[in-house]
Amino acid sequence: MAKRGRGEGTIYFHEGRNRWVGQLTTDYGEKKTIYAKTQADAIHELSKLRRKNDTGIITSDRLKVGEYLQEYLTLKENTVQYGTFLNYKKLINNHIVPQLGKVKLNKLNPIIITNAWNKMLRNNVGIVTIRRCQSLLSNALNMAIQRNLMSYNPSNYATPPKAPDQEVHLLEEHNIELILDYTTNHYPEYLPIIMTAFQTGMRRSELCALKWGDIDLDLAVIYVNRTMAKGKNTSYIEKAPKTKAGRRKIDLAPHFAIYLREYLESLGESVTADTYAFRYVGKHPRSGQVVMPDRITHIFKKIVRALEMDSIHFHNTRHSHAGMLLKMGIHPKVVQERLGHASIEITMNIYSHVAPNLQKEAIQNFPSFSIDGKLTG
Repeated sequence: MAKRGRGEGTIYFHEGRNRWVGQLTTDYGEKKTIYAKTQADAIHELSKLRRKNDTGIITSDRLKVGEYLQEYLTLKENTVQYGTFLNYKKLINNHIVPQLGKVKLNKLNPIIITNAWNKMLRNNVGIVTIRRCQSLLSNALNMAIQRNLMSYNPSNYATPPKAPDQEVHLLEEHNIELILDYTTNHYPEYLPIIMTAFQTGMRRSELCALKWGDIDLDLAVIYVNRTMAKGKNTSYIEKAPKTKAGRRKIDLAPHFAIYLREYLESLGESVTADTYAFRYVGKHPRSGQVVMPDRITHIFKKIVRALEMDSIHFHNTRHSHAGMLLKMGIHPKVVQERLGHASIEITMNIYSHVAPNLQKEAIQNFPSFSIDGKLTG
C-alpha cells in the first residue's frame, strides 16, 4: 500500500473486520478512520472526510483551550489597541488558562465553564474580573466557530456570577478642597492636571495627551482631539479617541480659564500648539517630559491615601465632575457631551442615582386638569 501525504487518504479492505477502511491524516497530523461495507461507500465517505479537512471542519481532538487561546492572542495582537491586548493577555494567562487551559477545546461545555467561574469566586477573584473573563472567552470561542474549530459557543450557556451594582464614589466639595490643598503643598507639579480633571471630567488618557493648541483661552474651551494609549514598542503613543463622541468640545468656567492662563504664563517659556499642556518643568528630575497616565494614577493614589480616602481613584475626579453638574440641575445630555459618552443611556446608567430629584423637579410644572377635563394650570 503506497504511503500518502496528509489530506490525501487511503482505502483498503480489512479482512478481519470484513469491511473497507478509509484513512486520512488531517492537517493536525491525526489519523481519522471510516469503515464501509463496499468500496464505493468507502470512497464516498473518505471523499466527505477529505472535504471537511480541506475546509477546516475537522479539528484536532488534542487541541486544548490554553493552546487555542494563545492562537487567539496572536490573531488579536494587531487588531486592537495595545493596552486592550495587554488586558486580554493578563485575563487569559492569569485567570482563564489556569482554570480551563488543559480542557480539550472540543470537550468544553457550559458546566465546565460555570464551575471554573465558581472556583474563581471561591478563590476571592472579583466578580467584575470573572465577568470580563466570561466576555473574553465568549469572544474567543466565537472566533473558534468562525474558524470551524467548534460548532457552538458553550460560554453562551454558562452562568457567570451576577454583576454587582455599580458603585460610583462622588467626592464632596470639601473633600475636593482637601485633595487640591494637599496636592499644592506636597505635589505642586501635579496640581494643574488634577485641577483640570475636576473642572472638565476628562479621562486621564485625554488629559495627558492635551496640547496647548487644544486649549482656546480666549473662548474658554478645551478641544479633546487625542488620547495617550499603551504602545507596543514605547510606553505610550498618541491615539484618536475611540468613539466619535470622544472627540469633543468642553467649555471652561471663566475662573478656570483664568487659572490656565496664569499657569501658562508661570511656565516662563515659549510654547507652541504642539507643546503638551501638562509637563514637568523647572528643576524637576523629569523636566521636559510629559505626565503619563500611569504616573498621575500613582501620585493621585498617594494623595488620597495620605488623606485616608483609600477607596478613591483618579477616575473619581470624572465621576465627581458629572455628579456636581447633575446636582446643579444641568441636563444629562450636556453632561453626556462633556464626558464624551457615546449615548445618554450610558450617562444615566452610571449617574441616575446622583440626581434623584430630577424626576420630581420635572413634574412640578406638568399641566393640571379638572375633573371635567379642563386645563387648570
